Amino acid sequence: MRKVCWSCSEHSEIAQLPPEADQPPAGVEQLVFMAFTVYVLRSRKNSKRYVGYTAKTAEERLLDHHRGTNQWTRQNGPFELIYTEVYPEKIMAMKRERFLKSGQGRKWLDNNTPR
Repeated sequence: MRKVCWSCSEHSEIAQLPPEADQPPAGVEQLVFMAFTVYVLRSRKNSKRYVGYTAKTAEERLLDHHRGTNQWTRQNGPFELIYTEVYPEKIMAMKRERFLKSGQGRKWLDNNTPR
């Protein structure tokens, strides 16, 4: 059996649904949990860093950058993934990305990521 988190208008709990159940019971909302990843890439071409966040996995986003979906990464690639953090909420990931792009954040990355 797999655990599925669901809620209805009266209560919220973890339900045990059989594997063959495609949908939660009628009248029940299924909650989907998204994770947001803050990631740091390092250019193999010139050692510059790129900081971003995504709802995709960091590996999927790295492949997007290698395909040239962003002008900066198209000009500075190829890249290696050097650091990731995962957050449950988009706003948390956005704030962390903003910090890592700041002067103090760049200093933190210098001290906490491989060179």
